[in-house]
Amino acid sequence: MARKGSRPKARPSKGGKDPLTGSSIDIQGFLFQSDKTYSLSELPFTFYEGSGQVEIEFELSKDAIIVKWRSPFTTPDGENRLLDGLQVYLGSFSYDRQGKLNQGKVTQLSSWTYKGVDKSGRVEEYITVDTGAGSGTTPVQLAASLNNQVFSYDSLYPSSNAPDTKSDFYAYQSSKFYKDNWWSNSFESNLI
Repeated sequence: MARKGSRPKARPSKGGKDPLTGSSIDIQGFLFQSDKTYSLSELPFTFYEGSGQVEIEFELSKDAIIVKWRSPFTTPDGENRLLDGLQVYLGSFSYDRQGKLNQGKVTQLSSWTYKGVDKSGRVEEYITVDTGAGSGTTPVQLAASLNNQVFSYDSLYPSSNAPDTKSDFYAYQSSKFYKDNWWSNSFESNLI
């Protein structure tokens, strides 16, 4: 962790990114440290309506913010599964002397929600990509001003409303953070 008044130190870079050790993001007065997994029971506020077993982790760098989460859920037919999510915010992000995010500008946001395989063998997953020019200091603020959805994929309900195919997703810059089967070890690996 960075000492008070010092700049966070960069870790060895993966893929040309500049991850920051000791960086954090403030959400409702709670500082989430980069690369630390939190359980909802540790948070002083309701982050997500659901089970207390939800885990969340942020990875922070100067040009990307990654948000990972996992939550158990029960399907309508009573099957217990895990819901895994991964969001990638691309843009430029600056941090104060203590390593806290103090400004962010996002140009692309991708989100992939993976709900596993249902009893009939169908994969349940949803992928979106939004572009625009959002700014702020929290993921909600950054996403709020992105109003141009350029990609939408729903594995169970492909339609004219979501005409993209899963392979189309890999044309977007943020897709490089989604490795094959990312949901199987998203908390064990650093993506930045």
